[in-house]
Amino acid sequence: MAWDAATSTISLQRNIDSAEDSYKKQDCEYDKLTRTEAQCNAVAMIVTTLAEGMTSAICSQMALLKAGKVIYGLHPYKFIGLIIGSEELRERFRTIFNMYSWNPAKWTFIGSLNTSLNELAKSGRIDYLDHIEGFAKEVNKDPEALRKVLAEGDWKALCRYLLEE
Repeated sequence: MAWDAATSTISLQRNIDSAEDSYKKQDCEYDKLTRTEAQCNAVAMIVTTLAEGMTSAICSQMALLKAGKVIYGLHPYKFIGLIIGSEELRERFRTIFNMYSWNPAKWTFIGSLNTSLNELAKSGRIDYLDHIEGFAKEVNKDPEALRKVLAEGDWKALCRYLLEE
């Protein structure tokens, strides 16, 4: 069976859905939430691959699936914080975000991120108002402004806000 963005999204969604215990166990200060070097490398690879449009090669597709497994249990703020906190990854994420409307693979990534964050919030697995201070510091944004965006539950709006200069 050929790989496609939808298959990758389903795999990523399953990882997020089955990570419930990982999220619950990380009830601590933001700085103590875990993010391994392997997870950092996997996030960078995912963002770079999608931004550069390398999703058609089967080796890239398999690498994306493997990277999805590596980031299993990574707190969403640590995932997003890594991307926004790195100038290089932020610019690549901006490319993905700006191109998602016409590129199905990129749309799937942004749409999956949006859906996953909504489902985690609705299920109570993560309270997105927790860890605001640490997350705001990592992404260099005002904690009160972040609270307002997060309270709306519009994760695409959150991405737009985080990408603002």
